[in-house]
Amino acid sequence: MRIGQGISLLLIVQTVVFALVSIIFINSIYNVYLGLVYDKSEELVRQYARSFEDRLGDIRELSVEFLSNADIQRNLTAYAQDPRALSATVALGELYTQMFTRAFRNENIGFISFEFLDGKRVEVAGSGRIPPDEESYARVLEQAKTSDGRHGWAVEETYEDTLILYRLIKNTSAYGFPDIGVLMVGVDISRLLRGALETREEFTPELFCVAGGHLFSSDGLEVPLADIKDFLSQNRAYGSLTVAGQRYFASASRTREERWELVYVQSRSQVLSGLVDMNLTYVLSLVLFGAVMLLGGMTLASSITRPLSRLSGKMKEVEQGNYKVPPGGFLPKKSPAASEVRELADSYEAMLKKIDNLINEVYYEKLSHMEIKYKMLQQHINPHFLYNTLDTIN
Repeated sequence: MRIGQGISLLLIVQTVVFALVSIIFINSIYNVYLGLVYDKSEELVRQYARSFEDRLGDIRELSVEFLSNADIQRNLTAYAQDPRALSATVALGELYTQMFTRAFRNENIGFISFEFLDGKRVEVAGSGRIPPDEESYARVLEQAKTSDGRHGWAVEETYEDTLILYRLIKNTSAYGFPDIGVLMVGVDISRLLRGALETREEFTPELFCVAGGHLFSSDGLEVPLADIKDFLSQNRAYGSLTVAGQRYFASASRTREERWELVYVQSRSQVLSGLVDMNLTYVLSLVLFGAVMLLGGMTLASSITRPLSRLSGKMKEVEQGNYKVPPGGFLPKKSPAASEVRELADSYEAMLKKIDNLINEVYYEKLSHMEIKYKMLQQHINPHFLYNTLDTIN
C-alpha cells in the first residue's frame, strides 16, 4: 500500500470513529435529557395535584360551612321551622346573598343550589349557569339523601364539564341533627384544571382528570378515555401517549381525598424542540469539523506523498544513469513539503552531485591517462619508424 493511500485510509477511519463517538455522545445526552423531562413531568403532576386538591378543598369547605356557619344555619332553620312566616322569607333572602357571595368569590363554582325537604329551592349561578335538567337534578338529589351527611360527587352527562358536589345538610343545633335539605355545588372542572395547571410560558401542557368514569380536560385536547385508562393501568409514574399520530409525555398522580386520577400530558415535539435544534447544530458542526479535518489531513498527506513521489521518480531516472540534478532541485523552494522530506531531497541532491562529480573526475582522469599513454607510445614509435625507413632505403 502506498503512503498516500495509507494516510487517506487512516484519516477516513479516524473521521468515522469520531463520528460514531459523537453519535453515542448525542444519544447519551438525549437519554439524560429525556430522563430529566420525565422526572420534571412527575414533579409537575404532583405539584398540580396538590393545587387541584387545594381548590377542591375550597369547594368541600363551602359545603362544610352550611353545617358549621351559624348565620347560614340560622337562615336554614328559620325557613325549615315555619316556611310561611315572614321571617322565613327574610331568611331565604339572606341565604341567597350568602350563597351568591360564595359563588362570586370562587371562579370554579358554576352554580350553588339548596333544596329544602319541602321542595323549596334557592339557586345561584356562578361562573356557569344553573342546569335546567330536572331529571338529572333529581338523581343527584336522591344520592344526596342517602349519603347520611357525607359529601359526594356526581357526574351527569347533561352537565358538560361539570362535577356536582352534594351533601345532606342537617340542623346542627337541634337534638338528633334533623335533616334540613340538600346542598349541590356545580364545579366547572375544566376551569379548575386550568387554574391548577399554572401553564409555563415555554410549554402548553394539558391536564386530564378521570372522575366517576368520565374524562375531563383542561383545554379540550381530545384523548380517548380508553387510552388514558390503558396508561393508568400500567401503574407507572410516567410514560408516553400517542394521540392522532402525535406523541406526548404523560405522568400520573392521584388526589388524596377523592382518589381521582390526574394525568399530565405534554407534547413530546414541543419539549424536545430545543434539544433537536441543539443536536442539529452539533451535527452540522461535526460535519464541518470532519470536513475541515479531512481536508487538512489530505493536504498534510499531499505535502508528504507528493515530494516523495517526485523523489521516487528521480531515483528511477538515476537507476537508468541520469545523475543530473535539475537547476531548481527536485523540490522547488516554495513547494509545500515537510521539512524532513525536504532534508531528504536535499541530501539526495547533494549525493547525486558528488556522484556526478566523481564520475566526471574519473572519466577525465582516464582520458588524460590514455592521452599520455598515446603520446608515449607515439614517442616510441617515431624513432623506430625513422630507423626502419632509412634501413629500407639503404
